[in-house]
Amino acid sequence: MRFAPLAVLAAIAALLAGPTSAATTPGGLPASVRPVSYALSLRPDAAHMRFSGTVRATIEVDGPARTVTLNAAGMAIERVRIDRRPARARLLTATERLVLTPSSTLGRGRHVVEIAYRAKLNTATSGFFAMDSVGSDGPHRTLMTNFEPTGARWLMPSWDEPLLKATYKIDITVPAAQMAVSNMPVARTETLPGGMKRVRFGQSPRMASYLAFVAAGDFERLSRTVAGVDIGVVALKGNAERCRYALDAAAQLLPFYNDYFGLPYPLPKLDLVVAPGTISGIAMENWGAVAYSQNTVFVDPHLSTNEDRQGAFNTVAHEMAHQWFGNLVTMRWWDDLWLNEGFASWMEVKAMETFHPDWRPWVMVGAVDRESAMREDAKTSSHPVVQPIETVGQSEETFDSITYKKGQGSVQLVERYTGADAFRAGLRAYMKAHAYGNAVSGDFWSAIERASGKPVRAIAEGYTRTIGVPLIEAGPAAAGRLTLRQGRFSEDGKARPLTLSVPTAVRSAAGGGERIEMVRGAAPQLFAPEGPPPYVVNARQRTYARTLYRPAELQALIRDVPRLDADDQLGLLYDGWALAEAGYQPVAPLLDTLRRLPADAEPGVWRQALELLEEIDLLHDEGPARDAYRRSVRAFLRPLYAHVGWDERAGESFNMPLTRALLLRLLARFGEPEVRAEAMRRYARFLAEPDSVSPNLREALLRIVAMQADAATANHLFAMLRGSRDSLEREMLSHVLTSFEDPRLVERALAFALGPDALSGQGAWLVDDIANWHPDAAWRYAVAHQAQMPKDSETELMFMPMIAEHSHGAERAAELMAYARAHIPRSDWHTSEEAALEIRARAKVARELVPKIDSWFSSQRF
Repeated sequence: MRFAPLAVLAAIAALLAGPTSAATTPGGLPASVRPVSYALSLRPDAAHMRFSGTVRATIEVDGPARTVTLNAAGMAIERVRIDRRPARARLLTATERLVLTPSSTLGRGRHVVEIAYRAKLNTATSGFFAMDSVGSDGPHRTLMTNFEPTGARWLMPSWDEPLLKATYKIDITVPAAQMAVSNMPVARTETLPGGMKRVRFGQSPRMASYLAFVAAGDFERLSRTVAGVDIGVVALKGNAERCRYALDAAAQLLPFYNDYFGLPYPLPKLDLVVAPGTISGIAMENWGAVAYSQNTVFVDPHLSTNEDRQGAFNTVAHEMAHQWFGNLVTMRWWDDLWLNEGFASWMEVKAMETFHPDWRPWVMVGAVDRESAMREDAKTSSHPVVQPIETVGQSEETFDSITYKKGQGSVQLVERYTGADAFRAGLRAYMKAHAYGNAVSGDFWSAIERASGKPVRAIAEGYTRTIGVPLIEAGPAAAGRLTLRQGRFSEDGKARPLTLSVPTAVRSAAGGGERIEMVRGAAPQLFAPEGPPPYVVNARQRTYARTLYRPAELQALIRDVPRLDADDQLGLLYDGWALAEAGYQPVAPLLDTLRRLPADAEPGVWRQALELLEEIDLLHDEGPARDAYRRSVRAFLRPLYAHVGWDERAGESFNMPLTRALLLRLLARFGEPEVRAEAMRRYARFLAEPDSVSPNLREALLRIVAMQADAATANHLFAMLRGSRDSLEREMLSHVLTSFEDPRLVERALAFALGPDALSGQGAWLVDDIANWHPDAAWRYAVAHQAQMPKDSETELMFMPMIAEHSHGAERAAELMAYARAHIPRSDWHTSEEAALEIRARAKVARELVPKIDSWFSSQRF
């Protein structure tokens, strides 16, 4: 859940809020007044997009209080009573605060605040919102909440900070035929006149406000009992079976997490509540009622791919990890958001490694996440994982790859350094010490340090409180010796000091054991690895760092690429591209590495190689150079195409279908006649026999058809979409339409994406998909159709930067900043400024590196 950052200085906020205690909470509320419990009663009027509510909050007051200040936004206050006596209310819109003045000063102890109010339901998927959808049985309107970080104040007046935990007792009045869901099980249901009912839920444990949840709709529920917990999936009627895969995953994960964390899941039930579309933030870990976008957990045997299955498992694993790490133990304030998100990002891969090792999780997910973080962290605009958050508005900007993925990388390197057993022992001690309370980063690292007996806190805080990516420079390996020293990798290639303690695994390319060496500072350190050279530095790529080899050592490793582990093949590709982009080494070693990859290499490595080849293509302008590059890549990929083919084979890797789909799409996009012709033959058969195409291949096939589409074919694809009443199929077909190449059809796809027929929450992502191959057309359309832009505050801030970032023309950076100056508040320019930097960096690579890549390809004989 994201709301627009607030552009109000803390001093002004304090002045507007009126009298406060000298001591304040991290969010600026008086610390002398704290919530103990809430009783919330909601009365939605879905047809008229509004609701009314009454909240009864028990508060603890430390001393005399002339006012009570809490958070509230977007509502009209109708009545306030404190200790059953009338009180005055003043809603401060700019600061999202509600100041209550009781009839007499409140004394030390507990008091009861009662507030009646009314508000509008949101149309964006944040706060308390309505989501419209159409199923096989007609239209539906679903009501849901989505709060993180500061959305609870849009549902109810509350102390909306993670530190201010309280219990919640919620009831909601809904049509008798609908199902209501909240954090806790239903305690009782009361029949009301007019075909309505009141659903009362049990009281929750103490929890942060952003974790409260309520939903109502035409739901059905599947469930089972695991380890004494009622685990269920809740979806619109007719869709629950599509959530069975997610239910199975949750049933697997619950006992595993109970054991791993050393504490049993503390609530009586755990629901996976599926929205009929895409919600802000994709998924939300509400305690006992996790909310998911439908595309993240739906798995249909006739439509879903292996990638869908992997994604569903990962998303469930991530959000369930939060039930302990984030919900049971919560960060004190948003500067430690990574304690929630970085850990859960690591835990999802840990869980996948436990239950699905054949998926090669660190290749398919962990390495991709790490690379995403390092690319952001190498920029001058980066920030530490733990950063000061002075206002609630600033908390909006922390939900990024640094928080999630560098946080994940920090946990990963510490676990490897301490050993899995010691790490888990420290984690269990941390959970027990802070259960139902709050913690900061130092609490976590100190617990791991005590359990392992190693200097964890200094190492980890170096990573989480410092900007930048360590660069491990590997010197000559003579007589079994290797020199390592630490520098700093930066996107612009400029040397900047960075001194961290970097646990670095080293092993021989020939295999055998590995040693973890601690690399500190710029002075060369001499090590004696096991086995013969050449040596792989950062073996298995588990440390958050890049490696720069001397040319002789690098060439020796490249010769050994076929026998390296998949992790290390991927490391050479990722580091080779990044180092070449930033000017640390030529691009030829990267291309030589690509050429040495055998056709039967791990499909996950080939998938990243294909994405790299696609990225290089996107850095070309239309013209002869791009045509020549595409011809060369097609020739280069022919051995892989011969190995992979079109059809699945018995016993092939789980990841092979993912790579096959990407390979065929790329070859078709690059104009491979055989692939394009075969796609049209299979499409003709598909129209007569839909089951003739595997679900793993269906979207790729239809995308290749769309690439070649004329008006008649496009009409048929649009008709398929309009004729489908299946939301999962509609979503897949919507993305197929983003693959058109004909400029007139691209315009038509853009109109669909920003029009009323796109699935709820999907418009921005469809335009982003189109912009990947047609950045200028997408930008021009978005500029000309501002009234059709997505309206939730988060998407409004990121929509235009997201589209612009696909360009590699420096002029687009200037156009984006001109747009920001005209349409976005100055305090919210951060996303636009970062996108402009990325565009300029892409322009530099296109100008300086792409011609060298073209030259290399033209010199090869494939």
